[in-house]
Amino acid sequence: MYYENTSILEETLLVAWLIGREKEYLLQEFEFENRTHQEIFKIFKKLYLENPEYNTGDAYLALPPELREYMLNLECNTPTTAAAGSFAKELLRISEQKKIRRLLKEIAEQEQDVEPAEVVERLMNVVRRTNTKLSKKSVEVIEEVIERIKKGEKDEKILTGYTRIDGMLRLHRGNLVIIAARPAMGKSAFAVNLATNLVIDQYGKPRTVVYVSAEMTEEEIIDRFTACFCPVPIEVLERKDTDAEKYYDEAGTFACYYPVHIVDKTTNFEEIRTELERIRQKEGKLDIVIVDYLQRLNSKLRFESRRHEIEYISSSLKSFAKQENCVVIALAQLSRAPDNRADHRPVLSDLREAGGIESDADKVMFIYRESYYNKEANENEAEIIIAKNRQGKIGTIDIYWAADYQLFYEGVRRLRAREKWDRIKEAKENERPVCEVHNG
Repeated sequence: MYYENTSILEETLLVAWLIGREKEYLLQEFEFENRTHQEIFKIFKKLYLENPEYNTGDAYLALPPELREYMLNLECNTPTTAAAGSFAKELLRISEQKKIRRLLKEIAEQEQDVEPAEVVERLMNVVRRTNTKLSKKSVEVIEEVIERIKKGEKDEKILTGYTRIDGMLRLHRGNLVIIAARPAMGKSAFAVNLATNLVIDQYGKPRTVVYVSAEMTEEEIIDRFTACFCPVPIEVLERKDTDAEKYYDEAGTFACYYPVHIVDKTTNFEEIRTELERIRQKEGKLDIVIVDYLQRLNSKLRFESRRHEIEYISSSLKSFAKQENCVVIALAQLSRAPDNRADHRPVLSDLREAGGIESDADKVMFIYRESYYNKEANENEAEIIIAKNRQGKIGTIDIYWAADYQLFYEGVRRLRAREKWDRIKEAKENERPVCEVHNG
């Protein structure tokens, strides 16, 4: 059944959220047409993120008095919420239909001609969000797992190259991983370190890794990659003299075997997605996509606020990770909230202020350096805070930071990728199989 009048859908859903039933995580407040309903749903959703076990009393207390009375009337006049799940899907369908109509109207009213490819791309970005994949029965999934075990196939190990991080957190295909920090904490450096480590799999074979930069140029990324891989102080590379040349040659040899694709010419999400799909078609698959950073991206679609735009991009990145069966690592910049606390370490609520990023993420890591706030602290010490991990532990990991080399490291000042590369070269020189020296 189709409902063009959304009032009954919205009212039923609000009562369902009030009593803690059928919470549809796909919905956003801007999906509601009624402004009052938008405001109430936003409050309920925030309450849920802070306390998933909230009760009806908690929900009423979270509302201001005028909305509390409005909700009380709704609850009294709503006979049942049994259909709330299907109502949520229908509300989402209506919302997307309206977006398509608005988009078509906008295109028709444009004075200049619009390229057909642009029309298709803009429409597809609306359609992608509601497109659902064919489902599988749980028994079918179990049978597939058993079949892989019988064939001796082992689970793929996607390791970050940092032993302590890998001891607590594993990357899985379909994951959206958020790495967040205040500016100048080392987000981009850590992302380049990860890209360099992740481009080699556990058998010494190359992965398809894409680094999407909305902030740095291709040359700046190469400088950071060379600095952390060799390792060499980045100021040596910036001189671009004969001393720098030998380091570029060294990093370039590694990159010939293990290339990282760099996308740095656009900040538009739709254009970036098109380029990722082009790389996937060329390489046959995507393994790792790193986005630096989320709040720098924009969309061709129109949104009521910048927050809604960020939420759209964040949820789209999660959908992309699942559709392409790859790991998406997205960097995010935190607000000034940590600066205003006695303990400046970030917490998940700092990320919630940036939109729906935290709820979309499978894993969240924060980068923290005490020397950022306290000049007397050791500038080489840093922390990786695993604040969310759907399939593992959470906690804090101590790590070292060498600013001159743009390098996060454990113990020895060297990336795991460099250690693997040295072993691979040695194996080739001695005509031994690479897999014998590279198994994790």
